[in-house]
Amino acid sequence: MILGTQRHGVPPPSSTADAGQRVRLESIAATAPFNLIIYQGEPNAMDARAFRHFYGYHFAENRNLWERYVAPLSDAQFTRAAGYSHGSVRDQIVHLISVDDTWFSALRGVAIPEPLDPADFADRSAIRAYWDRVEHSMRAYLSALRDDMLFDKPFAEGEDKDLILWQVLLHVVNHGTDHRAQILRLLSDLGVKTTSQDYIFYVHANP
Repeated sequence: MILGTQRHGVPPPSSTADAGQRVRLESIAATAPFNLIIYQGEPNAMDARAFRHFYGYHFAENRNLWERYVAPLSDAQFTRAAGYSHGSVRDQIVHLISVDDTWFSALRGVAIPEPLDPADFADRSAIRAYWDRVEHSMRAYLSALRDDMLFDKPFAEGEDKDLILWQVLLHVVNHGTDHRAQILRLLSDLGVKTTSQDYIFYVHANP
């Protein structure tokens, strides 16, 4: 990940002799739209804006995948079985939604839903409506995210009790990227011409 003033490839200064370099680097960092980690003698200082930006990428790619490639599929293509990962395009998408919903329900302190069953959705409009609700709840949580929260341990017990919030937030986006890539492969097998989902292209489009 991008490390504060290290985002420009220069490590933080470590002595008074580097004071001038510190000033220069902090000046550079101050002009950037966000810093994931800001070196100010506090290596644990993190920027919630960076995570809101990163989730902007997650939400945008989810919608791009749906609108450009999934919506035009026939029902047969949408539900065509695949002996890989979670199966069909439909099943992969429902899994992606379910995982987002599970993690953010836990972060919000509400009841964690049972894993979604693709068969419970009558059609694509039902899936899209559910996905919209999940995204809305995620955005609400992220809008209230503060820098000081990012090093909290949000789970009091269980196998995830030692996870730090920033780790959870990165995991969810990384999981989404993984499954979108799997879906893109399935779409290619169906003869659909797709494009990349590289994060840097989102950055170029959203300076």
